[in-house]
Amino acid sequence: MRILGIISALIFGFSSAAWAQEGEDAFYAAFKKFCTETGAEPDSVKAAVEATPLPTPIRPPASTAPPYPMTAVGWNVNWNGHPLIINSGTSLAPYGPGLAMPTVSCVVSSRGNEDAGIAAIRKWVGVQSDPQASTSSGSSYYTYREDGFGRKPMIGDDAALKSAMAQGKAWLLTVVQWPDFASAQLMHFLAPTAAKPN
Repeated sequence: MRILGIISALIFGFSSAAWAQEGEDAFYAAFKKFCTETGAEPDSVKAAVEATPLPTPIRPPASTAPPYPMTAVGWNVNWNGHPLIINSGTSLAPYGPGLAMPTVSCVVSSRGNEDAGIAAIRKWVGVQSDPQASTSSGSSYYTYREDGFGRKPMIGDDAALKSAMAQGKAWLLTVVQWPDFASAQLMHFLAPTAAKPN
């Protein structure tokens, strides 16, 4: 679980019928649109964001150099009259001799109470959160394998986690829930690749 913690640390409203199913919570609908339907792939996240009315970049895209290269980009978007922040990123961390572990991630954040949306996201993931993680910060972590046969939790099973990561089928959902802030980050651990020399 340590590698998960290290990597993780790292205006106009359209009608509901246009962007989400009738009665669906806006925060949850945005999480599905930008993060799950895109597989958290940066190019797909960017395309989904640019399809919304007048997205505003938060800052110029950022990146870091090896040995731990990362990229990050973010936008302010208006989703059904709901102001949200969408972030997309990548990372590449050492993963054994001569290997590197690439990740892609997507984050939906709100400066407001999103209890209904967070509840829907917890129901969507359908696996138990890590009981050993501190909840004092309002954060919950859901580590699971997804391979076309549903989601399988991998809490406390290092062998299963290592196998899923080696096959590019490991995912981490991080949920933050406060009275006046909420975020949901979906991270996909891609299959290890050969590490590039520095």
